[in-house]
Amino acid sequence: MGAPDAREVDDPRGGLTIAEFRYVGLPALLERGRAALEEAVNLALEDLVGRAQAAESAVRTGTLRASIHTDGATSSGNEVSGKVMTGGESSAYAAYIHEGHRADGTHVVRAYPGGLKYIERPLIEMAPTYRTFIARAAASAY
Repeated sequence: MGAPDAREVDDPRGGLTIAEFRYVGLPALLERGRAALEEAVNLALEDLVGRAQAAESAVRTGTLRASIHTDGATSSGNEVSGKVMTGGESSAYAAYIHEGHRADGTHVVRAYPGGLKYIERPLIEMAPTYRTFIARAAASAY
């Protein structure tokens, strides 16, 4: 099923305002919503990358901070999602610093300015804002 799209247009034959109705199928509507959601999720991801890089304050070489990135939003079925992550040579170290200890529980990280959870803390703080922003973007697609 599709949805009608109604709008007023000027009649080229006499300048009168007439109504125009168009039928837009479900695939076109879903694509419009998906595209709006992908754009909004990408903006939220990039914002979170910046906040996580600013929160990561155990900087000696900058490698960890520089490794915080996103590969952008992806969509599958009715879902649009994305990840903020670390990568490359700093991955094991990134998890150690983020969680505050190694996976085996040894080598606890002493507190440092900014604290642990440099990706998680900004996400929790910004989650309501991201939800509202993404919902508005979806609604504006229609």
